[in-house]
Amino acid sequence: MRINSIYLGSEGEGIWIGTPQIFLRLQGCSLHCSNCDSKESWSFEQGEQLAPTEVVQQVLEMAQTPSGHPIKRLSITGGDPDDPRHLPDLLPLIGQLKRAGFYLHLESSGSRVEHSLFDHLDFISIDYKLPSTGVTTELATLKEMAHHYAGRFQVKSVVESEDDFATLLAVREELPVVDFPWVITPAYNRGEEFPRQRFLTIFQLNLEHGGPFRVIGQQHKWLYGADQLKV
Repeated sequence: MRINSIYLGSEGEGIWIGTPQIFLRLQGCSLHCSNCDSKESWSFEQGEQLAPTEVVQQVLEMAQTPSGHPIKRLSITGGDPDDPRHLPDLLPLIGQLKRAGFYLHLESSGSRVEHSLFDHLDFISIDYKLPSTGVTTELATLKEMAHHYAGRFQVKSVVESEDDFATLLAVREELPVVDFPWVITPAYNRGEEFPRQRFLTIFQLNLEHGGPFRVIGQQHKWLYGADQLKV
């Protein structure tokens, strides 16, 4: 399987923000969102070729801590873990990691609901793409997630503009019930200083509409800046 990187850090966004975990970033994504912060993971030809057993060995070594209490939480990200090209290696890898006692969190692109993959995960974070990304997510994806994975997923949306926020409100109103966490992340793009005004605008918009979403920025970018990788 093609691996972009394996590293230790803390969850930087969403409802698990601040939680220490190991990140497994797969190599390869065909969506190419315009505001993607990991474009180096797009090509299916780059990265390191590793067998699932080699990945598990690296993860087990990385999980060890000086205290003797290993970190047994792992986030699978990308790239696009949902892409069918990843599944032949990803499914057996997940089985091995579960047998080793890891809590598995997957960052889904929202491009599909892959039951053969999702059924074996502890938590799924689904992206709902907005106009600024140049990519569309189907509303049916959220409905299917709510039906099959209640209590095991969150929805995340990167918001770059007031138009993005308006789109998000319209989508939310089309859902009969929203009983899952929906987090909006104000965009903090590579190469830019902390966009304070964008954050303030999005916070205010959410307040003015009764707080339908949780606004949570990306912690790792506050700490290291928007251009730092593997954090």
